[in-house]
Amino acid sequence: MRIFDCRLRPPFGEFLTTSYFTDVPRITRMAAEMGLEAPASLAEASMELLFTEMDAAGVGMGLAAGRISPGLGNVSNASVRELCRLWPDRFVGLAVVDPGKAAEASAEIDRAMRDGFKGALIEPGLLGNALAIDDRRIYPFYSHCEDAGIPLFIMAGGNAGPDLSFTNPEHLDRVAADFPRLKLVSLHGSWPWVLQILHVCLRRQNVYLCPDMYLAGRMPGFEEYVRAANGFLSDRLLFGSSYPVLALDRAVKSVQQIGFRPEVLERIFFRNAAALLGL
Repeated sequence: MRIFDCRLRPPFGEFLTTSYFTDVPRITRMAAEMGLEAPASLAEASMELLFTEMDAAGVGMGLAAGRISPGLGNVSNASVRELCRLWPDRFVGLAVVDPGKAAEASAEIDRAMRDGFKGALIEPGLLGNALAIDDRRIYPFYSHCEDAGIPLFIMAGGNAGPDLSFTNPEHLDRVAADFPRLKLVSLHGSWPWVLQILHVCLRRQNVYLCPDMYLAGRMPGFEEYVRAANGFLSDRLLFGSSYPVLALDRAVKSVQQIGFRPEVLERIFFRNAAALLGL
């Protein structure tokens, strides 16, 4: 079965300056708290070892994204572009922008898409001037992505802002309603608001979920993601390992054994991402 990982941060370039690789004990502790393991390639910061781990887990390709975050570290689109240039058979890129600067963000996304990037990423709550997902300063950027047909991934769960209100699915629901042709992916699956985001997905056909480590780590509420994907959400749930937080093989096996119907599992692992990103 082909597997495409929608949440993979490799030990390469500016990724190595982020908290994932500068604070290995914290990441190892996070994995242990989910009953899983951090990968060996984390401590080694080894691309060669990562490729070995990808092959062993059956992960053919990963989606790599930049980051703009004073607290977690920055990864430029240039670094992601170089990653994809060196290993085009292993990675595709998401371009990160500061959505509060809508004109600059739109221009940067257009350049990135011409360079082969497959979509955009914003993390409004992690900016130095944290923004809610439905902040009206972002709306011109949403409009641009909708008009251009660019899928937009949003950090919308977990520790996605200064407090819990930043992950409340009400924000994403408003954006999905105001931009119905814009395909929106909630990274971290809007956890812990599982039932609320599933209600949003039921109402808004343009909302996708990538619960990544909150699904693979079987965090409280994970069963509801499974139940929804076995029903109405079968074509809008995406697999993400959250590497390097979780070892790839453990993340894949956890999802394989979690209760998805076989035909749904194939969609989650590959077909949904391929359709969304035009792979």
